[in-house]
Amino acid sequence: MANIICYKKFDKIFSVLFFLLAVTLWQGNGFWVIADDKDNIAVPKGVIFNGVSGLTGIDEIVDDSNTAVASKNFLTAAEHNYYGNEHYAKKEFDKAIENYQKAIDLLATDENKKPLINATLYSNIGLATMQLNNLAKAFEWHQKALAIREKELGKNHPDTANSYNNIGIIYSRQGDYDKAEKFYTDALNIYTELPYYQTPAFADICNNIGVLYYKQKKHIEALESLTQAYKIYTTPSHAWDFRLKTVQQNLKIVYNYLYKNSGRSFNSWSFELQKQFEVNRKLLTREY
Repeated sequence: MANIICYKKFDKIFSVLFFLLAVTLWQGNGFWVIADDKDNIAVPKGVIFNGVSGLTGIDEIVDDSNTAVASKNFLTAAEHNYYGNEHYAKKEFDKAIENYQKAIDLLATDENKKPLINATLYSNIGLATMQLNNLAKAFEWHQKALAIREKELGKNHPDTANSYNNIGIIYSRQGDYDKAEKFYTDALNIYTELPYYQTPAFADICNNIGVLYYKQKKHIEALESLTQAYKIYTTPSHAWDFRLKTVQQNLKIVYNYLYKNSGRSFNSWSFELQKQFEVNRKLLTREY
């Protein structure tokens, strides 16, 4: 009987922790792809899961309560965030927004205020709104997320950098390239000050600023930034297949533009690049 009671308690705690993780794991960080058409318009490609934000949120919850107990509103909000993520992945952005908004409303009535959780939800709903091309509203949500992150985490935290990246995407889509470049550059500078910054989130920003450089006709800079993103996506610990394909597509567009009259082949260039990455990968694997 004692074993059964102990198991039930453990099962309840595990369920609570699962929902706490669900509300914090989705990290809002936009990712762009060059559209291969006449205008070469960049469009949002998706978002990434980033463990940094999730760990920050979980640490805050444990520090505040020191227990695995959460309010009913908080757990229900976590469920809505989870469903919002599911709808987002299916490109059902209206339904995603509806669930994110329900989560926000529930947390507004919760006694235990979690500002960083709110920031994540604001970022999520901002990304979904941006996918529907409502840039003005998306900008409002990302500004709210940024304000919380700057206050709670400071201006040199990777989550703050991710908010800069998302705002940069909006400015880029609006054609305000100077402001977009500033926000992307600020985001990159935050990451490069970290002990280890070669992460998928950093690679996303490299890709995004590469797309921006292409739109600004800074093709050499675009090639350099996209190559940096490509290098990160091909490392053993950051194998993001769909992102790798997207960056390859972006690289091909830029490369073919630069060398369209030279007779040089993108396929042969990328093959040589990949061979060098494979050498680096083997060395890294041998070291660890």
